[in-house]
Amino acid sequence: MTGMARILVVDDELSMQEFLEIFFRSEGYDVVTAGDVASGRLHLESGDFDVLITDVQMPDGSGLDLLEAAHEHSPDTMVIMITAFASTESAITAMKQGAYDYITKPFNVDEIRIVVEKALEKKLLSSENKRLRTELRSQERDRSIIGNSQPMQRIFELVHQVADTKATVLVTGESGTGKEMVARALHQGGERSEKPIVVVNCAAIPENLLESELFGHVKGAFTGAIQNKAGLFEVADRGTLFLDEVGELPASLQVKLLRVIQERTFRRVGGTRDQKVDVRIVAATNRRLEEEVRAGRFREDLYYRLNVIEIRLPTLRGAWTTFLASSITSWTSARGSSARKCTAAATRPWRSSWPTRSRGTCASSRTSSRGRSPSREPTRSRSRGCRPRSSIRGLPEIRPGSPPPG
Repeated sequence: MTGMARILVVDDELSMQEFLEIFFRSEGYDVVTAGDVASGRLHLESGDFDVLITDVQMPDGSGLDLLEAAHEHSPDTMVIMITAFASTESAITAMKQGAYDYITKPFNVDEIRIVVEKALEKKLLSSENKRLRTELRSQERDRSIIGNSQPMQRIFELVHQVADTKATVLVTGESGTGKEMVARALHQGGERSEKPIVVVNCAAIPENLLESELFGHVKGAFTGAIQNKAGLFEVADRGTLFLDEVGELPASLQVKLLRVIQERTFRRVGGTRDQKVDVRIVAATNRRLEEEVRAGRFREDLYYRLNVIEIRLPTLRGAWTTFLASSITSWTSARGSSARKCTAAATRPWRSSWPTRSRGTCASSRTSSRGRSPSREPTRSRSRGCRPRSSIRGLPEIRPGSPPPG
């Protein structure tokens, strides 16, 4: 890979800067130079580079500082360390922390050319692999969420847009509308899909145990803490943590959750050491958190930290009529306009009986199939006048309150 790949050279020796700049420009690369760690960090923050070549030892810091800055601001940049024989230990440390390779001084141009070419080849393969996996995830959209209505199509599109970001997402809606399904779709559609998604129901865990469940504890932190325990934040590291019913969090834990979101660090119960964590947080609630904030039951700063992107799920009210209308429209499309006059009559018996939640559909199905014993059902209910049927022959028979077929 040559072309216009960008290389950042950071070295406190001006002669080394000029030599590498002239050489790599002659090889067809775009080269930027810096003479200290501070300048190199500014370049990394303001631009994208394919390769960073940095000296290990400089007056105002170390190449390890630039390696950390590259991971933070330009994680796809391949880092190559230049070191003297006396500082090879630092270069090896850099390799363990994610640097691609190191070169010892003095070196010849062929050596550094080969190292840079191989670094760019690896970066290209990594980028192509990431692109293909992203396309595959987008094609394999989570099939656990179904729906053809316009509101659901908008939700599918929003999930697709934000799945690959690091932004915190707040999923709102009535109980049973599929908030956990959306959280799983966000996880599966993003770059964290190979890491775990950990689900926490904040309302189901007693308040005195919730802190230990989330953050873990050390041995002896409280009665019964006979050994160290990792919390769910640790378990979900580099993955997704789904906080269901986040509106039920007590005020004391709201403060600690806010700190984790802001600082990306937490401390085990009874511990003295802060631990870093890389977790994508998806929260859900059936409450209106803005009203909880006004009532003083939920922290305003935490609300805005959670509500970076909101996905509001619609209820299933009206879905039954939409389903029938869609079925009748499909059936009548090949049979002429006269059949379309039956649409209103066909949908009238079911307009007010559709449950408002996805869980309610299952309950309705059980009720319709098991609610009455055949021996107790009046004979007249089998007659044409009392048995609810579709007004158009060929459509499936469906009772009021039962879920749509298929």
